[in-house]
Amino acid sequence: MNKSNRALIIVALYLIMMGVFFTALMLVPGVSLDSAWPTIFIVLGITLCLPPFIWPSLRAGLAALVVPGTMVVVLGLLFQYTVLADDWTAWLYAWLLVPASFGLGLMIASKAGGWSKGVTYFGLGVFILFAVAFGLFATLLGTITMKVLGVVLLILSGIFLLAAAISRARTKEERKVAEVEVPVESPPMISEEEDD
Repeated sequence: MNKSNRALIIVALYLIMMGVFFTALMLVPGVSLDSAWPTIFIVLGITLCLPPFIWPSLRAGLAALVVPGTMVVVLGLLFQYTVLADDWTAWLYAWLLVPASFGLGLMIASKAGGWSKGVTYFGLGVFILFAVAFGLFATLLGTITMKVLGVVLLILSGIFLLAAAISRARTKEERKVAEVEVPVESPPMISEEEDD
């Protein structure tokens, strides 16, 4: 499939999905734009994340769009939660997921664009830092839904960091084994006298 057809198909599918979404808003009882407006953020964020995967030949440059795309998706999900649960006080600590989504976007963009591992590690650090901060505040201040989400984030962050530490220790051991010099016997030297 050539590049222009791929883009045209993606745009066509988006238009169909938007039409189905607005039809559902009109026809399904109890569903209205008042409670579904955050879906617009989610769709826009996904739209920003797609170009590096639609045009693989331009992936290295277009991967940067994944960072704001991820942030907009997370904002949409947060807005959707606060609208449906009517829990606007969650923003006291939910804002911490916005910089966490920046870190997540950096990690995804780095992998998708083939960027350096330093960018991936920086994104990981930002993500873990703000996800843990959100987990702590959500566990202490949130509703039951946010408390569960906070505890899950804390546990997953701990498991991930533990796995990273174990992986790093194994990698260091493997490097040490590879660095050990194996003595090689040199071949015997033939002197000129023996040649004669």
